[in-house]
Amino acid sequence: MEKNITGTHFYNYSQCPHRVYLDAFGDKNLMGKEPEFLQLLWDMGVQHERDIIKGKDYAEVDLKDPQEAFARTIDFMTRGLNLIYQGVLIDGRKMGRPDLLERHEGRSKFGDYYYIPIDIKSGTGYDDKEKERPKKNYGLQLSFYADILNALQGFKPETGKIINIEGEEIIYNLSIFEEEYKSILLDLTMILSGNVSYEPCLGSVCNLCHWQSHCEGWAKEQMDSSNIFYLGWGKKYELKKRGIHTVQDVALIDVPMFLKEKKIKGVGEKMLRKFKERAEVIINKKEALHNRFDFPLRETELFFDIEDDPTRGIYYLFGILKRTGKDVLYIPFLAESPEEEGDAWRGFWDYLKSERDFIIYYYSSHEKTVLNTMRKRYWVEDDLFNCFFENSIDLYTKVILPNTDWPFHSYSIKRISKYLGFRYSVQDASGAKSIYWYSEFLKDPILNRKYMDMIVKYNREDCEATMLVKDWLADSYERL
Repeated sequence: MEKNITGTHFYNYSQCPHRVYLDAFGDKNLMGKEPEFLQLLWDMGVQHERDIIKGKDYAEVDLKDPQEAFARTIDFMTRGLNLIYQGVLIDGRKMGRPDLLERHEGRSKFGDYYYIPIDIKSGTGYDDKEKERPKKNYGLQLSFYADILNALQGFKPETGKIINIEGEEIIYNLSIFEEEYKSILLDLTMILSGNVSYEPCLGSVCNLCHWQSHCEGWAKEQMDSSNIFYLGWGKKYELKKRGIHTVQDVALIDVPMFLKEKKIKGVGEKMLRKFKERAEVIINKKEALHNRFDFPLRETELFFDIEDDPTRGIYYLFGILKRTGKDVLYIPFLAESPEEEGDAWRGFWDYLKSERDFIIYYYSSHEKTVLNTMRKRYWVEDDLFNCFFENSIDLYTKVILPNTDWPFHSYSIKRISKYLGFRYSVQDASGAKSIYWYSEFLKDPILNRKYMDMIVKYNREDCEATMLVKDWLADSYERL
């Protein structure tokens, strides 16, 4: 049975084409529970929409039945209303619901005006704000709405708008998305007709997908090539075109001969050799240490982790696990409300001033990015700020990535620490869970105190996991 194509399909396709197929035709018994974080994002998006349209002069299409809502939308457009909220656009199998339709002067079948689509988003609107590079996901959705508008009003708008998290209106030139839009639309048409079904491909986007367990099970059973860290969807299908389907296939590649006969866009000799190494690690079910890394000897070791909500730009916990000899002490610098963020930030730096002869370990560049962002928000003296980075090591970037390989597709702190025997008190603990817990806590800090306790415990466990991984690496290098 053919399914309608919606704007959401373009976003899901950009994350994983197979999800589009599974959502339409997959066995719903194989679906996992929808992460609470996604519901939180939805609720925040709805509230953001309300904040944006408050005070605007608009006509709302508040009908649930799509056909009735479509008829109401066409009535509003025919009457030439300036701003239409939650209108429904239908053209054959294409059904879109842009947040707003905005009237502009020009020519269309309605008269001396036409409409352009506007979406209200909880993001920035840019992939790169400095270069003013618009987000592809947003551009594709606006292109979809413009395509339907072309059929309905006899004129295709050249632009659309995004209203971002800050309430800023960003104009999108839709011509730059046209070629990719047409290609994806054709692919979506085939997928939602049941004629095309992509295979699962493991990656970081799986963490917030309700098909994650199903796809991971399939990939493990098939020994699919996406079990190889960083291989990704695009490279997987490029390899498939050349007869490489499984981890074993990748391990057997004769790299010079393969590249001589079958070049792959974006995959050079160095990367292909790395994929081959990682495939062998998976087959052997044993991690590999390629190069030695000498950890500095310091009197005090600090293991650092941050909890934050990027959707609202709140940084609510700076956690330190301090180890001096055999003594271990956890120290949280906590903002129990967004207004206390500055106090938590200053508390962390005041503490760092008191330490001597220390080394800080953290995992991934996220912590560095947060500190640079917060420095623009709150003052900290240059010498102290530089001291942090002069006496710190990003375990992921400096040690794990260049010097090790692991028999699974993700090199996250949780995946590696669990492999080494660490156990979190909450089985599915994650940064997304922490954001959800903080949101629940803020609703009623007295009644929902348990959520703050869970956040602090989770942060401590992330610090402990970082310590375990560092110790394992140090011990392993000592044995080399």
